[in-house]
Amino acid sequence: MKLEKLSNFYKKYQLVITLVISTLLFFISTFWNPAIYIASVYILISYIFSSIEDIFAYSFYFMLFSGVIVFYIVMAVGSFLVVFIKYIVEASRGKVKVYKWPLLATTLIVALYSLIHYKINEYGVFQGLLIIALMYLAYVVFCYRDQISIRKLFKSMCAGILVTALLSLILYFVSSAKVFIFDNWDYGFVTVKDKVFLPVGDEYKRLELFSYHPNHLACFCMFLIAYSIYELINSTGSKRELIENIFMFIVGMIVGFLTLSKAFFIIFVIELLYVLAFLVSHYKKKSIKYIVAGVVILAVCCFIFRNQIAIIIYRLLPENGSSSLDDMTTGRVAIWIKFLNEIFSSPVKIVFGEGLFTTDIVDIGPHSIYIALLFRFGIMGLIMLLGLIVLYIKSCDGKLKISFSKTLPIIIFAIYSIQEANIDERFFFLLISLILLFKVCPKDKKEENISISDNAQKEIVIDNSNNQQETIKTINVQEN
Repeated sequence: MKLEKLSNFYKKYQLVITLVISTLLFFISTFWNPAIYIASVYILISYIFSSIEDIFAYSFYFMLFSGVIVFYIVMAVGSFLVVFIKYIVEASRGKVKVYKWPLLATTLIVALYSLIHYKINEYGVFQGLLIIALMYLAYVVFCYRDQISIRKLFKSMCAGILVTALLSLILYFVSSAKVFIFDNWDYGFVTVKDKVFLPVGDEYKRLELFSYHPNHLACFCMFLIAYSIYELINSTGSKRELIENIFMFIVGMIVGFLTLSKAFFIIFVIELLYVLAFLVSHYKKKSIKYIVAGVVILAVCCFIFRNQIAIIIYRLLPENGSSSLDDMTTGRVAIWIKFLNEIFSSPVKIVFGEGLFTTDIVDIGPHSIYIALLFRFGIMGLIMLLGLIVLYIKSCDGKLKISFSKTLPIIIFAIYSIQEANIDERFFFLLISLILLFKVCPKDKKEENISISDNAQKEIVIDNSNNQQETIKTINVQEN
């Protein structure tokens, strides 16, 4: 009986228990490295007995450990393999639908662009396999889109931010605490103190916690904020959900500013402008009180983060006000030019691209998802990818409804991807943004019910009117 109770308790709280135990093992691994392998095996076993939704929730939590290379690679590869195997098993049993046309189109694109290649090395092979994995991941996420709680994913990611922040704070002052990382094309152990912050000369330090880079951490924060705004606008949930949304916004804002990311600062401003546009369009004159309250809160935030904002502005205008676009983008423009020169070096490359496994022109990649796609797929491949998107849209069950209130996440991804390729764990945010774009929200259902009710009332009025007219006709006939 006790074993049955324990089993039921574990099943009910499996996600939390797995995260707590694996995090504890990670903490131990900073002093005794073999614990990281024990944690990896334990999590992989947990994946096997977890739902698809929980596996994705694990992934959002472990994004915050992407800088601890062994731990993260095991999690990333393991989660993909387990998810895809689970899909095959459940599809064969009829538990999940098979969308043959998107699957066939994905396989065709992968097959064709695996044959196209130029210069190849180990990194090129890794990039190609990663792109293939992400394309099939997009298919699996599409199949399970109705079974995934987006809220659970972002709550897991928020928990990951808080936990890694706490661990960093504790271990920062322990000189013997070390993690195994990949940096500057080399592997090795570094102290947690050296990992938590990325120093930029002697001037300042950028917060990165256990993520791969401050820019990755900033990306997590900007999408956490975008999701919290999405929920605040579209949800009609409980007070608890309201508090959770505000809390996620605050966590994302605080940690995001500490990364000193220029992209985060720009995206944060765009998110605020989006909220302003929504308030004005939705509440009209009544929006003034919300805007005034927002301005006061924003002024307080600017005062609190005045040092971080000053550094970010300095980074945007380096070398005492340099107006060079390349300097402002931290060398990205020079990278884009190199890739574009390669892409347009021959008509064949423009049309068909350079394939999935071709090595990047610059080691750190194109730093733009649009240039990355053009480089790999060419114009013809982009048309095929667009056709794949159309197939996904046509395969959706039911009518898709898009409104301005749902567009923030996809807008943020589109803008952010101008200067980041996002062909890594951040690709998740594209998939989630698309799900949110077409998601039926509580407010949609409420408006739909009101519309149905109004129509029903109109029909009753018309019926009553018709009945009255028929009664009058009957009376007139009788009188005559």
